[in-house]
Amino acid sequence: MNKWKIFPGIIILIQLISLGHLYYTYQYENSEIPATFIELNIFAGINIIMLVLSYFFYFKADKKHILWWGPISVSVIIVFTLICYITMGIDKYR
Repeated sequence: MNKWKIFPGIIILIQLISLGHLYYTYQYENSEIPATFIELNIFAGINIIMLVLSYFFYFKADKKHILWWGPISVSVIIVFTLICYITMGIDKYR
């Protein structure tokens, strides 16, 4: 198989495992420490890097692979969620 087809598959697998861990932390860990919010910030930062990489690997590439839409979609959703949490935090302390 072509390595350019395996790369987006590995990225989407890592993203889904990270989402599962984030959900597990939200459900079963101690709620006094905002561990899920910290993990969401780290995860969103990594996904911003993923969006920059997808710009070079998908949008600038001559031959576009449809598999890149999976990691791009998950990255956009996670970054949008972080933006929503930040705006909710700002509105709370106004």
